[in-house]
Amino acid sequence: MYMPTILITGATGNVGMEVLNHLKKASLPVNIIATVRDTTVDRNKLKCYDIKVVEFDVTNASTFTTFFKNIDVLFLLRPPQISMQKNILNHS
Repeated sequence: MYMPTILITGATGNVGMEVLNHLKKASLPVNIIATVRDTTVDRNKLKCYDIKVVEFDVTNASTFTTFFKNIDVLFLLRPPQISMQKNILNHS
């Protein structure tokens, strides 16, 4: 049976954890990949979920790997500091 793969960015934050909780309650037949900045620290926070945990930092291009290739659904939550880019660019 085909199971779609969902990639959730910011999985250990307030919004990301709510997304994971809702998916867990829904008991959908899906594969979930949770992205975190530090797998050694954040893996513990996610141990009660049956998910794959991978390192990803939207501000660090070296973490942009090919794990996006086989993703069916992306829940993209941008970090707050990215919103400051427009202000920085306007003041230069």
